[in-house]
Amino acid sequence: MIRLEEAFRFDSPKVTAASGLILANDHFYCVSDDETSLSRFSRTLVGQVERIPLFDLALPEDPEARKKSKPDLEAIVHLSESGSILCIPSGSKPNRVRGAILDRNRRVREISFENVVSWLVGFIPDLNLEGAVNSGSRILLFQRGNGKSGRNMIIEMELQDFLSDQPGPHRVTEVDLGSIGTARLGFTDACMYQGSIWFLAAAESSDSTYEDGVFTGATLGRLDSKIRVQERHELAVPYKPEGLVVDQGRVFVVTDADDRSVSSRLFAGRI
Repeated sequence: MIRLEEAFRFDSPKVTAASGLILANDHFYCVSDDETSLSRFSRTLVGQVERIPLFDLALPEDPEARKKSKPDLEAIVHLSESGSILCIPSGSKPNRVRGAILDRNRRVREISFENVVSWLVGFIPDLNLEGAVNSGSRILLFQRGNGKSGRNMIIEMELQDFLSDQPGPHRVTEVDLGSIGTARLGFTDACMYQGSIWFLAAAESSDSTYEDGVFTGATLGRLDSKIRVQERHELAVPYKPEGLVVDQGRVFVVTDADDRSVSSRLFAGRI
């Protein structure tokens, strides 16, 4: 078991539903599934969080109304070739198809993934994209199996097809993550570290991609080049972890308590 300790709290300004994490240019970048901005803070974990607006959209404060109208950004990827940062929606509802790119000059461009999401829904039940990894000219999308079908999948396709919102050649691999107690584990994020794909998976007592359940546990795992699970570690963390960075032998996760009164946290530990 890997024990994680709280290292940073998203109190200033407050963020409550952190859902994806990367480390780029000596800064952490984090998306939140019920916000319309990107959070940026130093890897030294000193100082305040900078909020970078992504959409010209005001979300209601009422939790249920906010849930219905939010873009639901769930994944964030550093595009190493261009230096841009890509923010990806879950695709779990028809209105959850808006993404954005922040380029190296800090200009924001909105992207629609409506065509790709419609295509994926055709062969992936209960679509809910929760993580992504850039691997050269390809992008790997991590489907969280927290719907009724319970199927965790990795969809691999050309990055340019994805960015152009065009279906294209692809490969789908189903991954059995098991369960914790009676709750199935589902992907919540992924990252690359030393040539391997590391993934984060959480278990919660719900078979819905929309309604949250009680968080019952989480694991950190590593996949080989054939998308086979090579190692797995249970994580000791009090809230549902939804964003992952592995760097220099350390693991960082950001959490979502599914409660707007509870600030998201960044927890850290050693592999």
